Amino acid sequence: MDLPKQIIIATRNRHKALEFDYIFGSDVSILSILDLDPNLTWEETGLTFEQNANIKLEAVYPVAQKLFPGCWVLADDSGICVDALGGAPGVFSSSFGGEEGNHRLNTQRLLKELDGVENRNAYFCCCLVLKAPERPLQVFNGRVNGKIIEEGVGVNGFGYDPIFVPDGYTQTLAQISSQIKNQISHRARATEALKVWWSQVGLGSSPH
Repeated sequence: MDLPKQIIIATRNRHKALEFDYIFGSDVSILSILDLDPNLTWEETGLTFEQNANIKLEAVYPVAQKLFPGCWVLADDSGICVDALGGAPGVFSSSFGGEEGNHRLNTQRLLKELDGVENRNAYFCCCLVLKAPERPLQVFNGRVNGKIIEEGVGVNGFGYDPIFVPDGYTQTLAQISSQIKNQISHRARATEALKVWWSQVGLGSSPH
């Protein structure tokens, strides 16, 4: 399967960009919007992961096209959904603790909300939206089920990784190796769906 030589990721999160870089492998050059315009911002006002991914895409796509005409742009929105909280924090995962991007506060609040709760089932969800010139918008989803433990364990990963144990494993996403995480994560599964689509439609080589 031929992949583009370069993909622009519509994210300000370097951790996500690094994960995509690992997942796609050495054949594809991954750049985030931080590499192109670190001052570019947007408001994630969507009520679903797909809506927020589209907001990011529309903000980044014109900038990316000016710098790399004909390039492909991939937007990601993801979060953790907890059964006992009715699917929360969901699209508000990154600000659940009251401060955008503060992983410690986000994790602390989630653990507090689940204090004494028996049902710890949860899942990470990722929605990818891919846009390229003269091609239809494509949407891919990935999910990994698991459970929330009572306190954080592990130093790898980011976000809610230290308190999430995926089904079939005994360690958190922050304990397992990056190699394993990037094979089983919600982001990896969404990207795999993208690759399957790519091979099925037989795109062949693409620009940049």
